[in-house]
Amino acid sequence: MRATTDLTIDNHQDDRISKPRGLFAISISVSLHLLVGTTLIHAAVQGNSNDVATCLKILFLFNLPLLIENFLKFKLSALLFVTIQLFIFASMLLGEINAFYIKFPYWDTMLHTVNGFLFAALGYILLKLISEQNHSGRQAAKSIYFIITAFCFSMTVGVLWEFYEITMDTFFGRDMQKDTIIQTINSMKINESTQAMTVFNNINDVSVNGQNLALDGYLDIGLYDTMSDLFVNLVGASFFCLLSYLEYQLSPKFKIFSNLINCSKIK
Repeated sequence: MRATTDLTIDNHQDDRISKPRGLFAISISVSLHLLVGTTLIHAAVQGNSNDVATCLKILFLFNLPLLIENFLKFKLSALLFVTIQLFIFASMLLGEINAFYIKFPYWDTMLHTVNGFLFAALGYILLKLISEQNHSGRQAAKSIYFIITAFCFSMTVGVLWEFYEITMDTFFGRDMQKDTIIQTINSMKINESTQAMTVFNNINDVSVNGQNLALDGYLDIGLYDTMSDLFVNLVGASFFCLLSYLEYQLSPKFKIFSNLINCSKIK
């Protein structure tokens, strides 16, 4: 028999509203701020304006959830709040400033997977907030509706991020859409008049303007990176939605995200 327990925002534990997020969460947040601040000072001394700008963006993004909480009158769980800050730290300070995207080939893939999971959680919470604010004496929507909306929210954020990457690459000379070395090309562009498929297999030598790139393959400029980013975002969002659905179906026996998606309203 399926339980009917719904995942809701905690409105009744008023004692939690005034409590801090917890010593462990605060310690992590302060430590991350100190690391970014130290990196900022070092970059400023070295005259590295790009790293200075990145550190300032990190500090802003660290505190953006607090601004959103104050505006929407709710408080994220300590687990979700710290996870967001760790994600920003791993993405921007480790990934960009410390070149983890280059040092660790799957760093970008890992972060996009986590991104899909995180934004699915945030989408779920935002919809629950709207539902609670417009509550009319009955359940505003079924949990399956919330899960679908969380999935769509996460995928939309993933697509918008890819738009941001192509904008930076096109207008600011960046390389956010990472290149991929491929050994096979299937294209109808080469024989457009006949619309015949031209296939190049086992590519191991490519030249650009007479210069041999010595890449042992063809250089794809961003498409594979974009599609793989969207795919792993899909994996992360789907994983959140699957476990959320299982929790809804089996609750209270199957409790996974209670500490993640429960948030307190601020009165």
